Amino acid sequence: MIGKNGDIIKKEVENKKQKGITLVALVITIILLLILAGVTIRGVLGEKGLVEEAKNATQRYGQAQDEEQNVVKNFLDELRNINSGGDGTGGNPGNPSKPGENTTNPGGNTVDPDNPTGPEVPPETPGESLAASAQPGDYVRYTVPEKTFTMTTEQTGYTSAQTYNTGDYTGLWQVLYNDTEHGLQIISANDVTNGKNLYLNGKEGYNNSVGTLNSFCSNYVNATYATSGRCVGSNPVRPEGTKELYSGSYNYIGLYANDLIKDDTEYLSDFNALKGATHQNTDGIWNINKEYWLASRYVSSTTSRTDVYVRFMYAAGTANHNPLWFVRSSGSTTPYSSNSAVRVVITLKSGIKTSDGTGGSGSPYELVQ
Repeated sequence: MIGKNGDIIKKEVENKKQKGITLVALVITIILLLILAGVTIRGVLGEKGLVEEAKNATQRYGQAQDEEQNVVKNFLDELRNINSGGDGTGGNPGNPSKPGENTTNPGGNTVDPDNPTGPEVPPETPGESLAASAQPGDYVRYTVPEKTFTMTTEQTGYTSAQTYNTGDYTGLWQVLYNDTEHGLQIISANDVTNGKNLYLNGKEGYNNSVGTLNSFCSNYVNATYATSGRCVGSNPVRPEGTKELYSGSYNYIGLYANDLIKDDTEYLSDFNALKGATHQNTDGIWNINKEYWLASRYVSSTTSRTDVYVRFMYAAGTANHNPLWFVRSSGSTTPYSSNSAVRVVITLKSGIKTSDGTGGSGSPYELVQ
């Protein structure tokens, strides 16, 4: 009995020891977990934890952006200083005693110090308004981009195509109009064909004359300064001219009533402007010592024949007309070929400016690009 009781007691003691060991292990495990949790929390929320480091990184990024903007601002200030005549040291050319305070660009537009990299208003083009000072007759230097172009037989009615180069004319231009109705228009001071002239022929040459001459002149438009080009003698406000058909009082001309364009007197506006442009020349600017086309049609009709013409400026200072086609009372027709020089009229852009010149032939107005 005793032996058995001793065994029982021994087993109970061993069981208690095992339970004690298990309890101690559990406590140790809990303690270790608490230690690890504390380390983790400190690593995240502590003085040098992840959260704090993230805040510091954000601050450092903001400081880097500020430094970058300061570098860009200083660079732009130096560029403006150089462009406005400074030495590139960043000083204010308007106030050398305050270096580094150049906060205006050469065009006078204020730069926002809080936004140095923001968009700037482009500086205004320097120069004086040409419209404010130019008078009809004044000389202008207008440069035409060089190009080669061809007038076809369909346009002119002539037997062959005619080729020209805008670079053949290097002369000056003169003010023809400067008013609210016409704007600022200039005319070549001489013949732009350099003596080659332009040929028109027959009924096609007559019918197409205004469009053909204006098409020829449109090649002399420099888009930097001008909006359009036309031939002198066309309507200065509506250059395409009349499209109405001609109808005469004689029966024989009725055969062509559906394909012969009506004549016009629209040349008179330019004709009078040429004579009245007396600022540099007391007799106007019509005379270039040769005949030149006026983009205007003329018809003369009698009981025996009808003649159609295109007008030109005569050397004596009067408007005359070159014959291109006539119809006899019998109904038979005859074409003619005529040729004259060409003077181009250019409409300049509104607000065009000049950088130099007084308007004389020796000191023409220089257009600002």
